[in-house]
Amino acid sequence: MRYFRILFRVILPCMLVLPAHAAIVSDTITWEDCVDYALSANPSLAGSRSARESSGYDYKAELNDYYPQFGLGYSVNRSGNGSAYTNWGLNLSATELLFSAKTNSAVRLKRSAMEKADAQLLSASAGARNDLRAAFINVLYAKENIDVSSDIYKLRKSNAEMIRLRYEGGRESKGNMMRAQALAEASYYEISSARRELETMRRSLSASLGMDDFRSFTASGSLADFTPPPPLDINASAWSNPDVQIGKVSLKIAQEQVVSAGADVYPTLSASQGLGWSGDSALPQDRQWNFGFNLNVPIFSNGPTYVSNKKKSAESLYRQSEETYRQTLFTSKTNLQTAQARLENAHDAVRSAAVLLQAAKQRHIEAQIQYLNGAMDFQIWEGIEQEFINYERSYLTSLREINLAKAALDKLLGVPLAR
Repeated sequence: MRYFRILFRVILPCMLVLPAHAAIVSDTITWEDCVDYALSANPSLAGSRSARESSGYDYKAELNDYYPQFGLGYSVNRSGNGSAYTNWGLNLSATELLFSAKTNSAVRLKRSAMEKADAQLLSASAGARNDLRAAFINVLYAKENIDVSSDIYKLRKSNAEMIRLRYEGGRESKGNMMRAQALAEASYYEISSARRELETMRRSLSASLGMDDFRSFTASGSLADFTPPPPLDINASAWSNPDVQIGKVSLKIAQEQVVSAGADVYPTLSASQGLGWSGDSALPQDRQWNFGFNLNVPIFSNGPTYVSNKKKSAESLYRQSEETYRQTLFTSKTNLQTAQARLENAHDAVRSAAVLLQAAKQRHIEAQIQYLNGAMDFQIWEGIEQEFINYERSYLTSLREINLAKAALDKLLGVPLAR
């Protein structure tokens, strides 16, 4: 619930009134730059913000049923054949609704609809943050993947040249020389593939920002290696989930619709008064004044079984909303448990990959020396080197996974896109 309270007190007012798109001048973009720009430009967030504004206006419009209604009338009537008579009239009237169960329920429904729009705006904001965060992380990963691929290519190329010299000196076979050259060439193609992946990730980042024109951004920062927070209280944290908040308000709306369906049997009470003038001139002088109460009691106005059937229908829909809400809550708890486990697994994977990479690096250094001294054959040396390369890529992938896992968990907790 903490993030939901922050939404209403701090973030929501800022999300509803935002300046024009923040300008991004540099091609090197930080996470803060992404947030500033996306707050005003992200399409899904902007659409949800407009929907929230619309629900607020609908609520204010519904309140007008409580306000006095004023009227002004001016009339002229002519009657008779031979000696015609003309009557002029001027009337001022005011009517105010004093009690209407139907109107009261309609206002409460509009207020609940506004609360639902608030929850939907939070959902859109949390979703936009997750998408933007994932796109930003992927750009960081793609850039570092190019660096790793370049280092691998340099290593393979150096090895290919070394083995060529050993072959020319009669200390290595032609097949091993050709394989070393093939591995170097294949690693060069991996650089090209990594560069294409970077452009794809940049395109995704531009889309998540809501930027109409594509920009080849370079993300500023690095993939963070961090310790995950303590285990969540799943039952308590589930209430922060935007889907649960939406379901809770939807249940409230369904309950109010039951009240609204039964409100047709209640009378309405209104007060009215009027002041009028009439006479045979365009500015009549004879004044009249009236004041009264109007009590309207509906008796089978829509048929003898209309209200009972409408109420039973609303009650059935309420029970359906109850079950939907329960299912949403169950799903939220399951998803939170899964996301928490994913984050903890990713943390363990980073730690595991780090120590395995360190060991593989040391083994590679030792194997290089043994191979050059003739104490290790080509196949074993190549296998150790490939193991080192695999763990280097695995470590980078595990860093991306822990950052993506954290972003996914934040979305389920309803963390909004905010400065």
